Amino acid sequence: MRNVVQLAILGVTLLTSSLPSSKLASASPLTPFQEPSNADIEWFQSLLKGAGLLDRFDFLRIGTGPHPDPVLALDSLIQHLELGFRDDSSNETDKLAHFQEVLEQHQAKHSTALPAKLFYEFVHAFALDRLKACVDFHVGEVIYSTYVSRQDSSLIVRQGGKRSRSGFSVVIPPAAPQEMFSTRMGKQPLPDAKSVSDAVEKILTVYLIEASRKGGVKPDITPERDDGHLGLSVQAKALVTDRFWEWIQIDVEFHNDSASAKEPKSQWMFACYLGVKYASSPRERSPTDADSDYSMQVENFRKKVRDQLQTNLGKGIHD
Repeated sequence: MRNVVQLAILGVTLLTSSLPSSKLASASPLTPFQEPSNADIEWFQSLLKGAGLLDRFDFLRIGTGPHPDPVLALDSLIQHLELGFRDDSSNETDKLAHFQEVLEQHQAKHSTALPAKLFYEFVHAFALDRLKACVDFHVGEVIYSTYVSRQDSSLIVRQGGKRSRSGFSVVIPPAAPQEMFSTRMGKQPLPDAKSVSDAVEKILTVYLIEASRKGGVKPDITPERDDGHLGLSVQAKALVTDRFWEWIQIDVEFHNDSASAKEPKSQWMFACYLGVKYASSPRERSPTDADSDYSMQVENFRKKVRDQLQTNLGKGIHD
């Protein structure tokens, strides 16, 4: 039986189970039955270092394993990125509390959810199907697995492994406002998911092209569509940073939420995750994570993208 706990980890729903528990050139595509090369592992370690996370997380492995949802565990193997939380505390409660602090500090500094950031970095770097990928945080004997729900395309975290003997629960502040919002699609009848996806793509494309005028380079935008998801891989110049070439990855997860609205209108829930890398050359094979050096600019850009979506979708997708 699955139970929803009264908390959220940086914008992703935390579940507990009654059972135990633009693509970068330097990363090679993975299939569910293919292990990464040493170069791939070194690349991800460098990503953690660039994001300032190596001192708090150990890179454990990338490999296949069962789905963390017990209902799906026997269906097929999926790819897991496993990270171990580094903490010297011998007390389990202290260890979990320190893990919570690290997540809170990351959200306060970058206005984005750390589980979501690492999940999408993993998916895009290794060209994975997002429904067959998972990021696991090992915190003592507790495991927090981040993955996309196959029911409504929302990003969730499931608590697995052994239960905390102390009874301590990781309690994280609400979702970053730059990432999540709900809106009604004007006064029109209920649209289907494809219409919503098309509208999201149009809104973002128009905004990115208009915003790129200051850099003088029209962005190269590649869409990727799945049920309840639109991804845009963008190569641009000076959209976020002062003068550099940029690789922007936008992932929008959405699902109809009309049943929970007070009135049976066209209510939709959205989560917009955005990552930016930059380099001085458009041919750079290992661009730098902009959250490290341009955190304020990235935070502002996340807000602008979210605001564009929320404002325009609220007008109705056929207006």
